[in-house]
Amino acid sequence: MMASLLVLAKETSGDKRRELLRSMADLFIDREQDYSDRELVLFGEVIGDLLDQVDLDGRVELSRKIADCDRQTGDLHLRLAEDRIEVAEPVLRDCSLFDEDTLAEIAGRQSQDHLYAISRRGSLGTKVTDVLVDRGEKRVVRAVTNNLGAEISDESFNKILDKAADDPELQSAVSYRADMPLEIAERALKVLPPEKRDRLVALMAEEPDTVTALVGKADASTRQLRLAQSRRRLQTKGLIVQIRENEIDLDSVLVLLAREDRYQNMALILAEFARMKESVVLNALFKVDDGAIVLLLKALGVTEPAVKAIAQSRGRRLNLPASMTDRLVAAWREADALTADKVMTLSRLRARG
Repeated sequence: MMASLLVLAKETSGDKRRELLRSMADLFIDREQDYSDRELVLFGEVIGDLLDQVDLDGRVELSRKIADCDRQTGDLHLRLAEDRIEVAEPVLRDCSLFDEDTLAEIAGRQSQDHLYAISRRGSLGTKVTDVLVDRGEKRVVRAVTNNLGAEISDESFNKILDKAADDPELQSAVSYRADMPLEIAERALKVLPPEKRDRLVALMAEEPDTVTALVGKADASTRQLRLAQSRRRLQTKGLIVQIRENEIDLDSVLVLLAREDRYQNMALILAEFARMKESVVLNALFKVDDGAIVLLLKALGVTEPAVKAIAQSRGRRLNLPASMTDRLVAAWREADALTADKVMTLSRLRARG
């Protein structure tokens, strides 16, 4: 392998340079866990030296290959993140090496395309979402609000509500944000149309403190809806106990919840058995990209009827064509359980870190 790399290194043509970069990236990925931290930094520097010598397609290929690397490689990933959006998008969306300060700094000066890629990360802190909401155009603000793994500050929630007044898509996203403070939720109820207002109230009713505070301000029908949702959450907690004691199976519960489109309750159960944050699971459920939820369902050993029910529920929630629902089921069939389990284990470790 090294001999062939040395030969390629002497070539100056664009194709040969791209081949060299590809070979270096493959060597990096195949042996990542065997290298010391210093060796990884050196490896990153060598690959980084090639970036200016390869075309856009070569850099895009590299970015996609190493986007999910979880060990430091010097400034290689940062250089990719600040490249053209075709190169930057995979690392901005998937790379776990960037801290909040770095992401906020990138978001503060890069293009709207870069901001949009950041807004689709699995989780975001308020330092980053403040910049995205402040600088972002409509699609960015919508993506942040739709991202249930994104923490949003009170100030940004208020800015989002300002923007939502004449934006039906943003109103829909707001209606799923049961994590907003009560005083902001009260303002949201004045901005949202009736069906979206009812949804927000119902979801917030799953938080016991919020139920008590809001119940006096809602009309009778909405109050009944909130109380029903609260009971459902308690029932879901009871179902978890029954599943653990083998009184009922996980798949039957998931099918029931999916058919009734009880997304929050479904996420609660999946999060419990995946040992992950509920917000992360809820975000995976509602991403158009189904990769994360496919891996989660495979790792949990969920059977095909439950996968189909969840796929159909997602389709209704996201207004997806039937072909995408079928694609999720097909991807689940093809997924390797051992690989899925390893990926989920890594995700849990990253979350704890």
